[in-house]
Amino acid sequence: MKKNTLIIMPFTLPWDWSADFQRQTCLELAKRNHKVIAYMSDDAHFFLKENKKKFPKIKNISFYIPKYYLPFKRIKFIDKTNKYLSLLSFNIKYLYVKKLVWIFDPQFYYFPNFFQNKTSIYDCVDFFGKEQKNDELKLIKNVDKFFVNSHSLLNAHKSKKNEIFLVPQGFNQNEFEKNLKLLDKNKKHQKPIIGYVGGINYRLDYKLLINLISTNPQWDFSFWGPIQNYPGENLSDILKQIKNIQQFTNVQFNSTKNKLELINAINNFDICIIPYDIKQKFNLYCYPMKIFEYFYMGKPVISTSIKELKLSKFNKFIKIGDTHSKWEKDIKQLLSNKWPKKLQNQQKKLSIQNSWKNKIDKILDNLN
Repeated sequence: MKKNTLIIMPFTLPWDWSADFQRQTCLELAKRNHKVIAYMSDDAHFFLKENKKKFPKIKNISFYIPKYYLPFKRIKFIDKTNKYLSLLSFNIKYLYVKKLVWIFDPQFYYFPNFFQNKTSIYDCVDFFGKEQKNDELKLIKNVDKFFVNSHSLLNAHKSKKNEIFLVPQGFNQNEFEKNLKLLDKNKKHQKPIIGYVGGINYRLDYKLLINLISTNPQWDFSFWGPIQNYPGENLSDILKQIKNIQQFTNVQFNSTKNKLELINAINNFDICIIPYDIKQKFNLYCYPMKIFEYFYMGKPVISTSIKELKLSKFNKFIKIGDTHSKWEKDIKQLLSNKWPKKLQNQQKKLSIQNSWKNKIDKILDNLN
C-alpha cells in the first residue's frame, strides 16, 4: 500500500475502551508512517455547539468528530440525514486523496460506496446477530477485501464472499515486552488467585461465577477491568450481579488504565479465566484478545466453551467447561502441579505469532 494513502477508520467504541482492537490497529498503522483518521461517529455533536471531547496527540493519527446539522437527531430519518451530511462534508475535504476505508462494524456498510478513489476492507473481529445481519451482508458485498481473525468467523461467513482471508488475532506484544522487566516478582499471596482481566459487563456468566466463588473460599478471585454498559444493556442488572458476587470475602474487583499494573495482576494469578456466557452467540463465536495476554505471561487458562478456544492448537493450554463443578475440578488439577516451562514457552510463541504487527503485516501484504 502506498505511503500517501489516507486510512479512514470509523470507530464504534471510545478510544480508550478495554477491547482496544480499533485503537491498536490505528497505532500499528501510524508506526509505519501511514496517515490515519479515526472517524469518531459516536462523538458527533450539533454544529453550533463547541466540541469538548479531548483526544491524545499521536503522530500520524488525527481524530475527526462529525457534526450534525438538523435538530431532533433521535428521529431515525433525521439521524440518518445527519450522518449523510457529515460524511458528505468529510468526503469533499478528501475527495482527490487516495483512501483505504478500514471498517470493523456493519453499521458502516454504506461507507465503501460513499467514497471515491478508495479501497475498502471489512476487518471482522466479532460475530453480529440478527439485528445487524442485513447491514453485515451489505458491508461484505460492498467491500473490496474481507478479513476475519478466527476460524469460527471464517466458517460462519464462508458462503458470503468468494475470498475471505484469515489473519492473526492481534496482541499488544510491545506493551508486554516493555513492562516485563518492571514486574514485582517477589509479591507473595497466601491463597491461590483465580483471575480475570477485561470488561465487567453483560458478557460474563454470573451464575457460573457465583456458584464457583461461593463454594470455594479456599481460593481468591480477582477481577481487573472497568464496569461497562453497552448500548441496549441495563447497567443496573450488571451492578446487581456484581453486588451479588461482592458479598463473598474471597473476591476483589479492581480497575486500572496502567498497563504495568494490569500485567502485574496477570503475573500474580495462578490461573486465568474467561467466564463468558456462551448462551450469547456473540460470546460463542468470539476470540477473546485476553487469551494471548494470559498466554504471554505463561498462565494456564480455564474458559467456557467458546468455539475458537476449542481448536486443537489450544488443547494443552486451556481447560474447557460450562459448569462450576467442571471448573472446580479443573482448578484443583491445575493447582496440584506446577505449570510446565515447556508449555509456557509454547504459549508465548503463540502470542507473538498473533501480535498486532503480524496481523497488520498480513493485511497490508494482501492489499499490496
